[in-house]
Amino acid sequence: MKELSFVDFVGKKRYFLNRSENKKTLQERLFNGNTIEWFRDYYASGPGGEGAADFLFNKVAKKGIGVAYFTGLPKKKLIEFFSDEPEMQSFFQEAKTSSLRQAENNVDTVMELLLEKYESLKSRK
Repeated sequence: MKELSFVDFVGKKRYFLNRSENKKTLQERLFNGNTIEWFRDYYASGPGGEGAADFLFNKVAKKGIGVAYFTGLPKKKLIEFFSDEPEMQSFFQEAKTSSLRQAENNVDTVMELLLEKYESLKSRK
């Protein structure tokens, strides 16, 4: 399988790609902005296990970073990645005390809000 798209049970359109040479990794595009793409790789891990890893790619700067969520969002790494937009640093600081910290906002929701903020800053230029 090279690609797969469908609407899930909550009405969200999901898009998956298989770009791996060994065909053991499935990649989901979680966000596709004008500047930023966010992917999650799903892969087999050990007998009967699976794992996932996220990757952000800046289409304009042609650079990307892997993202791991061991203790929440890796703020320092993300601030550095978004350093071309100084307002992003203050947005991260606000996130510490704002509604972004509410329990119903999981890591994916917060990441999507951060990417949307970055895209909106880029579109103003």
